[in-house]
Amino acid sequence: MSPIQDPMVSVCMITYNHEKYISQAIEGVLMQKADFSIELVIGEDCSTDNTRTICEQYANHHSDIIRLLPKEKNMGMIPNLIRTFQACRGKYLAFCEGDDYWINANKLHIEVDFLEGNPDYGLVYTDVDRKFETYQKYQKSIFGNKYKERSLNFEEHLINKSYLAPLTWVFRRELLPSLNESYSDGTFALMLDFFKITKIHYMDIVTGVYRTSVGSASKLPKGRGSYCYEKGVFRIQQKYIEKYKVTKDISFQIEYENYLKLFEIAIEYNDYSFINEASKFFIDNNLVSEAIVAMVQKKSREIRRLNSLKIVRIARSISTAIHWFKRQIS
Repeated sequence: MSPIQDPMVSVCMITYNHEKYISQAIEGVLMQKADFSIELVIGEDCSTDNTRTICEQYANHHSDIIRLLPKEKNMGMIPNLIRTFQACRGKYLAFCEGDDYWINANKLHIEVDFLEGNPDYGLVYTDVDRKFETYQKYQKSIFGNKYKERSLNFEEHLINKSYLAPLTWVFRRELLPSLNESYSDGTFALMLDFFKITKIHYMDIVTGVYRTSVGSASKLPKGRGSYCYEKGVFRIQQKYIEKYKVTKDISFQIEYENYLKLFEIAIEYNDYSFINEASKFFIDNNLVSEAIVAMVQKKSREIRRLNSLKIVRIARSISTAIHWFKRQIS
């Protein structure tokens, strides 16, 4: 059978190297009970495992619902997200990465019903459970049980970089903002725009499970990959500060916290461009002494829990930071 031409809902699913999880993600869409048409558009990003094969099998058996996008060269998460969203044709769009999954068969029906009855709202989302894949542990209802705090407006989301459960979103396709391929976290940027352009509704029900520590960009362990991701999120914050003319107080708070957090890590990875950028911020705002004290206090707390080798590394990091500031001032 041919895919539905004008579905009510298009589910955007991006996936890369998710062979252990992709079947559960797809089944969560196929089990949806709704009195409207649904399509599942899968952007499979040339995985090196069996993810593509599994997706092809599902697409062959459910050709009336599933569209598997053509295999191209590996694009990366954000370009793949962009092309998958662009391929969606529904009045409403939903989103689920290939390592997350839905557990409520009425998810789409409940959310679409709300949006149909409330045309002044553009996006609806719900609570989720979180599964720690490495330890096989769960956190039930992360918002309801305060494991995560929900941002209620643009400013809170911009400052706190909150997780607002993208796998639960349903929103009007006509409101989909444009995405920049350089973003490290596309859903963070999307929600910032949604807060500005439409009303958002939260439903206090659990509809899905968010996995952590399985290798996606926002779930990386500590290290260079995590540093690059966090710096990328900071770049998104800076872009949206300018885009929506955020007040100087909020702008300063965001920049100070990020420069302080990332400066010492930039030293570890010899990211001299960022070191210079952060140094200039501290110097221009007469915050050199305050920044050094804050770093030393933070490192002192860490030293109490670390072995001697790591203590030496921390001491070297502090020394390098002080030396760097002195050079910039002189």
